[in-house]
Amino acid sequence: METRTEELEIEVKAATAQTTTQGQQISENRQRRNNLRILGIAEDLEGQDTRAYIASLFKRAFPDLIGWDWEKEIQRAHRSPLMRKKQALTSTGVFW
Repeated sequence: METRTEELEIEVKAATAQTTTQGQQISENRQRRNNLRILGIAEDLEGQDTRAYIASLFKRAFPDLIGWDWEKEIQRAHRSPLMRKKQALTSTGVFW
């Protein structure tokens, strides 16, 4: 009887881990739907902090949104390499 209980506990732990992993994947996929791609920003223009640069860019682009905290709204910003011809584009996209 004890071995059967132990087997069931192992199965429950495995099922719980799988459910947690699937939930995380679903959450990440939903978050990706809200990404924006910004093209045309020259390489290294943003310096070390891409997120702060994008926040300042949006503050200047949308001055009517007084009180909007772009620093909090932008959770992450990074460069993304594009499949491109060497001469076709001068910069990679920025996602946030």
